[in-house]
Amino acid sequence: MKTKLFAILTLIALLATLALPLSAAETDSTTTPAGYSETNIVKVDLTDVPNAKDLTTESYASGTAWKITDAEGLVKFSEISNTSADYTFAGKTVYLANDIDMRNVTDFQPIAYNSGFGTGFVTAFNAGIRFMGTFDGQGHTIRNLKVSSTAEDCTAVALFGAVRGGCIRNLVIDSSCSFTYKGTSQKVNVGSVAGLMYSYDDGGPKTAWADEDASGGVGTLMENVKSSATVSLTYEGQGVDFKNFMGGLIGYNGSQTSYAVVIRNCTYTGNVSGTARGGGGIYGCWVQDGKTLLCKNCVFAGKRDMTSPRGWVHDIYGAGEPTTSVNNTTATNFDVVALQLADAGEGKYSIRFSAVIDSIEAYEEIGMRLTVTDAEGNTVKSAEQAVQTVYTSIIGGGETYAASHWGGNYIACLVLQSIPDNLGELTFSITTYAVTKTQTTLVLDTASVIMNGATRVEVE
Repeated sequence: MKTKLFAILTLIALLATLALPLSAAETDSTTTPAGYSETNIVKVDLTDVPNAKDLTTESYASGTAWKITDAEGLVKFSEISNTSADYTFAGKTVYLANDIDMRNVTDFQPIAYNSGFGTGFVTAFNAGIRFMGTFDGQGHTIRNLKVSSTAEDCTAVALFGAVRGGCIRNLVIDSSCSFTYKGTSQKVNVGSVAGLMYSYDDGGPKTAWADEDASGGVGTLMENVKSSATVSLTYEGQGVDFKNFMGGLIGYNGSQTSYAVVIRNCTYTGNVSGTARGGGGIYGCWVQDGKTLLCKNCVFAGKRDMTSPRGWVHDIYGAGEPTTSVNNTTATNFDVVALQLADAGEGKYSIRFSAVIDSIEAYEEIGMRLTVTDAEGNTVKSAEQAVQTVYTSIIGGGETYAASHWGGNYIACLVLQSIPDNLGELTFSITTYAVTKTQTTLVLDTASVIMNGATRVEVE
């Protein structure tokens, strides 16, 4: 779970802010958020699935599925995919078995990466090496993955270089990851998940990926992916005719068939910045006239600081609107940033959660959802509360903290008052949400803290 800038400021005087005692009535949310959701994941028993660390070019042909359990396995997957164009993983599935920490890997090459094109433009259509299988993250998170390049012939900076007729789903890439290009390549595409995505006639449309809004069938799919990684492309060459693109999730999309490229139920909450021919919060380019790109239930809740000589910069897309756009939403950053504790006297304590938000004008309502679970994981309380008042600063430990201290303009607070300290170990999870004028609820950030009485439990 994300705990960006999470901190404890102890023994403060609580402001007269929005208050929600633990005895508040339980509520059930009747809205379903767009974007990534754990409820979309179908868990698979991976007990008997071979480990990707043991994958070889010899065992590849007879295998149908592998699981990645650590950084070594992810590196091995990349190495096999980049051996030659024979290792596309078509008809095969690769799973994440748990969260993956890449902090000790300094030279990761994108999965299915293409080089050797000189200055020629490369797409997933003409890429010899491409990923054509299914990558299922099973809801697990990749952390501390740093991919960067300054190469003149670089084609992609992303987790996947080229995806054609493949599927990436159920994956989280967190804010410790970054994907960066700085140089003179006129063909580089940068995204946190895929540099290039293409739909082609490979094997026909995939019935398991069908979507009611893609009548011609689905040829390539990205679904239920969330990224808060940093994406950056800085072009240092001359002229304005360069063909590089960047997006929060995908750099470049294209198609050579009637089968749609589909991006659905995806969320980007990171920062995408730099100079490119086109750039967007979800993807950077779509330029195939007469073909279909469906972008559905996607949320851009990040930041973008991009320039384009063509002016092709938007929140969801860069160059080329989706052929079909369904329920895509742009949201403002609304991040939980601080936890404050106070002694409430007589064996009780109080907690204040604070979240920073850039803007409030675009929303009919912002608020926080509370879930309290005991040491066995049982839910003992859940509630939802709209924020009635926002602040430009709050006081903690005798000091004033401005919203700008956390990179925002306003601070919203949720106070849990007079909690008995004899309830044992409790986990308090706070999720921010925002409701637009279309009444779509956006879950934007979640943070948790484990308390044992008035003492915070440190978790390694």
